[in-house]
Amino acid sequence: DLDTRKLLRNLILKHVKNCDIIESTNGYEALTLMEKEIPTLLITDHEMPLMNGKQLVEAVLKKSGGIDIPVMIVSGKLDEKLKSEYQELGV
Repeated sequence: DLDTRKLLRNLILKHVKNCDIIESTNGYEALTLMEKEIPTLLITDHEMPLMNGKQLVEAVLKKSGGIDIPVMIVSGKLDEKLKSEYQELGV
């Protein structure tokens, strides 16, 4: 959600010097942005409109042939099954 994105943005900018943050509102938008610029870190929520975090990671894997960038999943709704599914994807 917007509040969480703002909080993460502020924390990152406070502690990481010389970084650019590119935000998207859903997984499809993120994929489009990633075609133009490959991030050095992908932070995503599992619960997003149109495409959830797992679907985003799967799409990135399919397009890139493997995750070349670190991925961080931010969610209050990750159970052990979802954690295991993300781990199988290399996250």
